[in-house]
Amino acid sequence: MLDDTNRFKVAEALGSWIAYTPETHKERADKAGDALLATPPPPGWRPLGPDDELLRTLLPDEEV
Repeated sequence: MLDDTNRFKVAEALGSWIAYTPETHKERADKAGDALLATPPPPGWRPLGPDDELLRTLLPDEEV
C-alpha cells in the first residue's frame, strides 16, 4: 500500500504520462494508471517495455 507521499509521486508521474499520451490512446493509458494505483507494483519496479509482465497481468489485451 502506498503512503500519502508516494501516492502523490505516483499520481504525478501517471498524470504526466497521460498528458503526453495521444488522444487515441488516452482511455487505455487511464486504465493502466487506475490498475497501477489499485495494485501497486513492488518498490523499485520499472516497466521493461510494452510487453512488461506486470503490465500484461494488470491490463491483458482486449479482443479487437
